[in-house]
Amino acid sequence: MDIDPDRITRNPFFVGLIGSAITAYRFTPGASIGEKVFNGLAGSAIAGYGAPLVAEMMGQPSPHFLSVMALILGLVGMSLCDQLLKSVKETPFGQFVAAWLDRFSPKKG
Repeated sequence: MDIDPDRITRNPFFVGLIGSAITAYRFTPGASIGEKVFNGLAGSAIAGYGAPLVAEMMGQPSPHFLSVMALILGLVGMSLCDQLLKSVKETPFGQFVAAWLDRFSPKKG
């Protein structure tokens, strides 16, 4: 089996994974290992699927442009997932559900 390094480095999943992983594991302070892994995988998925879409929409077939877009989208996707996890952790779901039930329950009196 031949491994083509040029083909691997042009793969948006690879570029997004490397960029997201370096940032997720190095620069995410205070997050658990599970959160870091999730952020890295989410950044890689967003980079892998989003970079070809953006490159096609912008009419840029260059592999270098695709790699840069994969890196940027991976970092943005990782940051968005990190903020989403933080907001889910900080949301008082009990109060939210109670307020929602009070809003739609029949009023007495």
